[in-house]
Amino acid sequence: MEWDHGHLTFEDPRRFGVFTCNDAVLAGLGPEPLSPDFTPATLARIGCSRQPVKVRLMDPAQVSGIGNIYASELLHRAGISPRRRSDRIRDAEWPVLRDAIRQVLEEAIARNLRAHQLGISPYYHEAGTRGTWADDASPFLVYDRANEPCARCGSAIRRCEQAGRSTYWCPGCQR
Repeated sequence: MEWDHGHLTFEDPRRFGVFTCNDAVLAGLGPEPLSPDFTPATLARIGCSRQPVKVRLMDPAQVSGIGNIYASELLHRAGISPRRRSDRIRDAEWPVLRDAIRQVLEEAIARNLRAHQLGISPYYHEAGTRGTWADDASPFLVYDRANEPCARCGSAIRRCEQAGRSTYWCPGCQR
């Protein structure tokens, strides 16, 4: 939101909202994944690190707007293990990863817009009843599905912690 004194940003990743009024915060953000400028070459810049690719993708200074849940999902779609070091991503995988990022984020936006239009909370309704993502119709293929069979290959989904967050992946599909 623009106003006479700059930009006002509201951050609420886990419902502990924080308002920030500082243009310098915006200047430190990485590229926006849905912009036309987000190319495989732009994305490949994160590959100069020994950090696991999931941790690197979730760093807002590297790429804007990729949260924990979607990082697990898009890496599954791209067939890349979240534990693989960023500098071990092959040249041919960057376009696949970029496309997976865009697809997952575009689908999430569309799903949230539909839920909003229907007056449905994706998590929980005000009365405490389960929302569309808290029931068995979860749109997620790996997130929060530890020990369940992968819908693609049947391997058991695994869980570990990375940077203090839960990570889910399929050892059969993601290398």
